[in-house]
Amino acid sequence: METSFDAIRKRLRTEPGTLADFEAEYDPVQPSDGKGRSTVKGSSRAADSAAIKQGLKTVRDVKRENEVFAPLAGRARIDLSASRRLA
Repeated sequence: METSFDAIRKRLRTEPGTLADFEAEYDPVQPSDGKGRSTVKGSSRAADSAAIKQGLKTVRDVKRENEVFAPLAGRARIDLSASRRLA
């Protein structure tokens, strides 16, 4: 069975949505202020800390869960050379 995007789209007889479709169903897309990600990370750390205190997880468990992301930290690069100020 063909699994390419086009083949699946044809089988389902559907067309890709547009940004206008998305915004009509949800809310307009806004640039990230970084606070959302920070909030999620803070909540995750607090949940891990509480789980350790309650004996539901060990420090080793938490490290094992988070070590999946560690290799990415050293390789991730952001190229801002083509960026410009928004305001």
